[in-house]
Amino acid sequence: QHVQVLLVDGRPSGEPFGGATGYLQTALEPDDDRTAQAAVLAEVVPESRLLELDLERYDCIALSDVAQFTSSEARVLDAYLRRGGGLVFFLGEQVMTQRYNHELGGGRDGGVRLLPARVGPIVDKPEYRLDPLQYRHPIVSSFKGHERAGLLTTPVEKHFQLVLPELSRAKVALALAGGDPLIVEEPVHRGRVVLFATSADDSLTLMPKWPSYLPLIRDALAYAVGEELQQRNVRVGETLGATVADDAVDASLVIERPDAAREQVRLRPDGGSAAWSYSDTTTSGIYVARFGTSISRSDTFAVNVDPAESDLARISPERLRDEVWPDVPFVHQTGWQNLDDEPVSRMDRSSARPKALLYAVLVLLFAESFLAWRFGHHTT
Repeated sequence: QHVQVLLVDGRPSGEPFGGATGYLQTALEPDDDRTAQAAVLAEVVPESRLLELDLERYDCIALSDVAQFTSSEARVLDAYLRRGGGLVFFLGEQVMTQRYNHELGGGRDGGVRLLPARVGPIVDKPEYRLDPLQYRHPIVSSFKGHERAGLLTTPVEKHFQLVLPELSRAKVALALAGGDPLIVEEPVHRGRVVLFATSADDSLTLMPKWPSYLPLIRDALAYAVGEELQQRNVRVGETLGATVADDAVDASLVIERPDAAREQVRLRPDGGSAAWSYSDTTTSGIYVARFGTSISRSDTFAVNVDPAESDLARISPERLRDEVWPDVPFVHQTGWQNLDDEPVSRMDRSSARPKALLYAVLVLLFAESFLAWRFGHHTT
């Protein structure tokens, strides 16, 4: 099953790599393979279409060099995060920082806060070395031990200052050598947001032309959608569930189980969204949640057996009797005996008498047969 990604281009262009998402799309689909076997399917749209699309179709949304966001667009993205989606923001020369902070950074009363950091002014100071912060964050951890992969020497000509709010859960995944954050992420609602302080194209940085660009973009994408994918993979006995748009409360939902059984599930209002849950997951396998025509979509869940091994620690006789086998009578033996030793030799010596009796019985049988033949042969 592939990952559906929506690329929102704030600077569309008909020229190859002319738009803000050209390099980004190539990194996600390096071979331009849009078949069913592709790991990632990316769809590019201009910013003007953001409110027209059903965002629930996408596992992740990447927004590149979008100049500004309206309050309606901010609410749509906030609802998308509440349903577990992932957002990745790339900045650019068109970005209006005040509008970003006002609509997406919690700067407006009654507004939303989606960005993990406030966006400051652009810094026109080239940096030629990055700080991976000991590769602690999952977005850059795959580069550990591969210092020649190009990440550390990535040229960044311009970047925006990012200021992390106090008492937030935001973390810096990658920094510039001077200490400024380059990639910041934060869990928001049920989803995740990743913010790049520079562009996805070569307008502010040569990163897209560096060998580290493809793995870095893919790792950032994987991290952004990781929360949703984790919710799609559960263990036997755990509850399945998700949220959808609030106008889908009356939609029909059928759970298709691995044993081909089908069960109807009702959706319920949940803080501006519609939520559902299903707990009968005693059978491992693939579960499919199919919605009715009002939503016309399906979500796939994998229910797996717990891969952890059993606890091999020694158990006491008391716990064995009270917890494991409370109703089973048993005798706890603390000694053992090697059957190849002395007991077998004693059995061998004591078995001489049964053998003699067996031979005697065989002799009597032969004697009886001989006497019957001898005397019976001369009888008239």
